[in-house]
Order: sequence, then C-alpha cells, then structure tokens
Amino acid sequence: MTKGIHTILIIVTLMGVVTPMARGQGIKNILQKNIYEDIIKSASETRDDTKELPPRRDPFIPQIEVRIAPPPTPKEEPKKDTSRPIITVPSPPSPPPPVPKKEEKPKAPTFKITGIVWNTNRPQAIINNQVFSLGDKIEHYIIKNINKTGIAVISGETEFIIPY
Repeated sequence: MTKGIHTILIIVTLMGVVTPMARGQGIKNILQKNIYEDIIKSASETRDDTKELPPRRDPFIPQIEVRIAPPPTPKEEPKKDTSRPIITVPSPPSPPPPVPKKEEKPKAPTFKITGIVWNTNRPQAIINNQVFSLGDKIEHYIIKNINKTGIAVISGETEFIIPY
C-alpha cells in the first residue's frame, strides 16, 4: 500500500501538480528513506500478461455458427371447390390503337427579302423590314445560312432556300 502512495507522490511531483515547497520536501523524504529505488525497481519489473490473453483467432473465420437452410418445399395448390359454378366476367374491350397523324410538310416561307450583307463575319439579311442574323428565328423557321444569292432557313428537318 505504501508503494502505491509513494508512486502517486512521485508522479504528481514530476508532473508539477504539487507546490514547489511540497515537491522539495517530498523528494528529500523519498531520497532519505531510500524508497525511490524500490519504486523504480517495482515499476521496471516486467509482468507476463500473455498467459491471461485468449489465443489468437483467424479474423476470416466467422464466430457465429453458419447454418444453411434447406430449400423450400413446393406448396400444394389448394383443391378447387367444384360445388359452386365458376362465373367468368369478360374484360372490357381495349381502346382502339391511336391513328397516326399525318405529318404535314412545312410550307415554304413567304418572306420578303429586301437586303443582304453576306461577305462579313456576321452575315445579316433584311426580311420583312427587320434585320436578322444566322441562328435567328422568324415565325417557326431558323436562319441557317445567308449568302449573296439568298438565305437558307430550316423548319423541323426541312430546309428551304429563299432567293434574293
């Protein structure tokens, strides 16, 4: 019991928790009583704790017993009750398949081209008294190309060339 108290006293003293005066008196008392050597000796003794440890195990082997369930047995179908008559209700008729709509081809545009600037980095055309560039949209047509002979517009997948 006294060794434990002296060990705590040394640890507390070395950590600087006790006041300097008490530290000085405690160290003098320990050195005078020659207890310091006993404490160091008991602290440096090695203990053999390996006997208390369980044996090592393979971490890849499951610790729980694994049981494989038997395959399910096929269920017997319930016997049909033939004492009652079976009534079948006809299903409602399915709706007729939709009639495909005839795709109307886009009509040729009726634009009035009054001017073209085609030999620049940004070609433009004056159509119906408004200025348009490449990629602009007129009604449902998109301007694809502007050159000296006219403009090319596209609607859906159909391309039209409008002469100047």
